[in-house]
Amino acid sequence: MNAADRDALLANTLFELCDAEGKTVEGPKALSYDPVTKTAGVLFKDVICSESGVGDEFTFFLVEVQAPEGYALGEDLIECYVKRNETSTELETFYKKAGETEFSSEVKELVNVPREVTISKVVDGDEEAGELAGAKLVLEYLGDGSLDAVTWKPSGDVVKNGKTFTWTSSKDVITFQYMPAGKWVLHEEKAPAGYLSARDIAFTIENNGEVRRDGR
Repeated sequence: MNAADRDALLANTLFELCDAEGKTVEGPKALSYDPVTKTAGVLFKDVICSESGVGDEFTFFLVEVQAPEGYALGEDLIECYVKRNETSTELETFYKKAGETEFSSEVKELVNVPREVTISKVVDGDEEAGELAGAKLVLEYLGDGSLDAVTWKPSGDVVKNGKTFTWTSSKDVITFQYMPAGKWVLHEEKAPAGYLSARDIAFTIENNGEVRRDGR
């Protein structure tokens, strides 16, 4: 990834600092890249530095409110415990992720995974027979998000046209990755010889990457 692509990706990743009641106290702010440490991070200081007094303590939660394009929204909360040094006004910050019992000075990592969907074409009632080749399938996006980041594997003969992806099924399943959240429809345009076309499958991809089949 070149520097321009990296910076664009980070600029679209937003975090907020919230209090224990979930109220935003600062943000949203985008990630920025540190060329020295070669890591990306976000700095919140306005609300903390506006307070005064030696020995003051603050507890906040770092929340991801917008993930990079094509990635699931991270659901991990990072609890931040900030206190002023007992002998100076310097700030000390400690972190704890959900499930951890103690704070530490070690900076925590948040991991985003790509939103993805795996599509398998099989014979109804005989799934163990494996993939059924020869079906012409169309995957259509009904939302307004960008499809620029979408990839698929194996690369195969997928044709992207506007908001649709068309391919012919083979003996391999196909996985689409970096998909925008929203509603999708899978349509069988032409069934393999000797078979009837399957019904359309409508499904929704949530911001957190969960895939939910509509109508169920």
